[in-house]
Amino acid sequence: MNKKKSDSELNTFQQKNLMFNESEKLAGVGSWIWDVENNSWTFSDNWYTIHGLNKKSISTNELLEIAHPGDLSTIQNALKNTEENQVPYEIEHRIIKQDTKEIRLIKAYGKVSETKNGKASIITGAALDITEHKNAKQLIEEKEELFSSIYYNSPTGIFRSTPNGTVISANPAFLAI
Repeated sequence: MNKKKSDSELNTFQQKNLMFNESEKLAGVGSWIWDVENNSWTFSDNWYTIHGLNKKSISTNELLEIAHPGDLSTIQNALKNTEENQVPYEIEHRIIKQDTKEIRLIKAYGKVSETKNGKASIITGAALDITEHKNAKQLIEEKEELFSSIYYNSPTGIFRSTPNGTVISANPAFLAI
C-alpha cells in the first residue's frame, strides 16, 4: 500500500514539475531563488535558456556579468533595495545572452519570500524575455507614425466614417474640400 502511495506521489510530483517547466517555456519566463544568507542562487531550466547558459550553478559575480554594463547599477540597486528594505521590485534591463552574445531585454521581478530576525533570507524572482514584444511594439509605433504622417500630410482628402456614414475623422485636405 505504501509503495502505491509513494509511486502516486512521485508521479504527481513529476507531473507538476513537467507542468511548471513547460509553462515557463511557453510563457518565456525563468525563475530563481536567492538564498541571501549563503549567497547561493538556484535557477529554473528556462532561466538558463533565456540567459544562454549551460551551467547549473553560477556565482553572484557570474550572474552580474550577464547584465549589460549600462544596466548593471539598476539591477544591483533593485536587489539591494529588496534585500535591505524588503521592497519588491519590477525592472526592465538588458542582458548579454551568453551563448549568442545577443543583447536581450528582460522584465525582472523580485520579492522577499522569507525573513530571519527581520532581515531578508530568501528572495525569489522571475525573468521574462520581452525582447520580441518590445521590438513588435516599436514596429507598430513606427507604422502608426508613418500612417499618421501620410494621413495628415496627404494632398488627397481622406476620412473615416461609421457604417451609417457619420464622419469620425478627416485629414486637413478633406476638411478643405
